[in-house]
Amino acid sequence: MPPRLRLLFAALALVACSDPPPPAPADAAPDHALDAPDDVAPMDAPDATLDADVPDAPDAADAPQRCDAGTTFCGEGCVNVRTDPAHCGRCERACARGEDCTAGACIIRCQSTETRCDGRCVDARTDRANCVACGRACPMGQVCSMGACAPDCAAGLATCASAADGGGERFCADTRTDRAHCGMCNAPCPTGEVCAAGACRPDCRAGETVCSPTGGGARYCATLPTDNVDCGACGNACVTGTSCMAGRCLQVCTAAQTRCGDTCHNLPSDRAHCGMCGRACVGEEQCMAGRCRVPCRPGFADCNEVCVALATDANHCGGFGVRCRLPHVTTPRCLGGRCAVGACEAGWSDCNGDAADGCEVNTGASDAGNCGGCRVVCAPPNAEGVCVAGRCTMGPCAPAWVDHYSNTARRAARRYTHRPNRARPLGSGRALRGCLTDRAIGTPLTRDAASGPESANSYRFRGVARGAVGLSRR
Repeated sequence: MPPRLRLLFAALALVACSDPPPPAPADAAPDHALDAPDDVAPMDAPDATLDADVPDAPDAADAPQRCDAGTTFCGEGCVNVRTDPAHCGRCERACARGEDCTAGACIIRCQSTETRCDGRCVDARTDRANCVACGRACPMGQVCSMGACAPDCAAGLATCASAADGGGERFCADTRTDRAHCGMCNAPCPTGEVCAAGACRPDCRAGETVCSPTGGGARYCATLPTDNVDCGACGNACVTGTSCMAGRCLQVCTAAQTRCGDTCHNLPSDRAHCGMCGRACVGEEQCMAGRCRVPCRPGFADCNEVCVALATDANHCGGFGVRCRLPHVTTPRCLGGRCAVGACEAGWSDCNGDAADGCEVNTGASDAGNCGGCRVVCAPPNAEGVCVAGRCTMGPCAPAWVDHYSNTARRAARRYTHRPNRARPLGSGRALRGCLTDRAIGTPLTRDAASGPESANSYRFRGVARGAVGLSRR
């Protein structure tokens, strides 16, 4: 080997065996970071706590309703969006008439004589490409007849030619049920309709009936048990105020009414259905608050099923349960629906005629202005009146006046007069007579000073006037 070439190989081996340069530390800043000017302040990191847009917690009233597994809340309830034709796949996405919701997708509803193949409804009895089963095609030159590949169509099936290829391909069709050849070859039914008895009609769901409008037009499906336009039969419309129930137009009940059979009734007041359907009141009974009762006569009112006279009943005076309770009244009365005083307690009187305060005056005590009765003033003439237990008694005489009905006076009068009947005994009228002077009876009796101590014998009778007896001192 030439010397130059040997030297070149030695240099290459030395480079290959030398250690590689150490790797840069992970936190080493890039070169351009070192070139940044000193007067540029580093950018502040955003405050995640303050600037983050955190959504508010949903209000409990707005939170969606929780549904069972496999269902979704749509509108007012939980539905299965995989099978619900009104919410197929998602809320508010409705399938068209003639479609079913399968696995969340709207697909054409096949007739009982059809089979679904690749999303299409085919008649496996006559379809050459799906004869008996999906994907099983008949050989060229043969037709599918009654589910089998054959040279010709069987009885009951029509031999049709495809309009697409100019009639070159033959096939069989049941024109009684085939929606693509309904009634005849190559006569398809409109979308959403099916072929029945060789005629196209709307594809109605279970429980629906095909109806034709009265004035003509396209036929439609109706739910006869509940349809107000076709109640029980096509064209039988319910009038205003009625609704279709079980195929019959029945009266619409208000919130306060109850349906009894075909009609609505107010159970609290209906005599034929009092309190419950079928319970009728008899005779003079009326339905009151759902119970049959005989009504009260005129002038009486029903108070807890008892007839009372509000104008005269002291326990219901002017209203139910309004009892007359008056002070010191033992027997209250009700006159014209207002409480009045009947009988007062012993010793009490109603002096002002106001029933509000009852018997307000104690006339059986010591009131000298109402002594024993209203406004009976205890004031004997010329003497002090004292009312004791409702009786007026006479107290001391006024100065210069004498009680002419004392015991001494009576004895003197009976002794010295020949008419003892003129002397009246002391009684209840004494206080009213009061104290009289000698001038009130004429010439008085005079006392003889020689007769000794004062007594009846020391007076002399001088005269009697107006049947009253009086004594006076000389």
